[in-house]
Amino acid sequence: MLEEKHYRIIIGLMIFGIVYYFFLKPITIGNDVRYSICIFWLPTIFGMLALGIYRRNFLIKRFATKKIISSYIFDIFYFLLQGIIFSYLSFGQLASITWEILNYKEAKQNPQEIIECDIERIWLKKNPTIDFKLDNKFERFKVKYSEIKQYSEENPTDYKINIKVHKGIWNHYLVEDYEIEKK
Repeated sequence: MLEEKHYRIIIGLMIFGIVYYFFLKPITIGNDVRYSICIFWLPTIFGMLALGIYRRNFLIKRFATKKIISSYIFDIFYFLLQGIIFSYLSFGQLASITWEILNYKEAKQNPQEIIECDIERIWLKKNPTIDFKLDNKFERFKVKYSEIKQYSEENPTDYKINIKVHKGIWNHYLVEDYEIEKK
């Protein structure tokens, strides 16, 4: 099982991830399969391999003593889930933050553009968001309730959103500002 130092590392990574996500992460929109592969899947898989190598003696000893197949299957899923979580919180977060910094620097060098999108939905309840389509893919970003409360009685599909952006890496855009207007 996990030692106390492992729990401290995981809790530290979780706290760091939460602080980054809620306070430091810039607002970006856009989609590209390269992001999923290079920023999520490869670091997570690499992290799982590194964790497996680091804990190989423990895992070998643990699985060598298993007699019951259901216990063996449970342990496989348990350690896989544990590995995915740890790998994403460590290697995945590091890759994501590095990519965000590089994307931010690249985007700031490019001129400002205005992207016009039709609004699909305005969510006013907990964690207000504006949902829209960009390049036929759903996007959303968080907004302050005070900025969109005036649209609570309106049909969101009657509106469009003009988003001021700077183009970054891999079809991702750094959002600078937005404006909602009637179609």
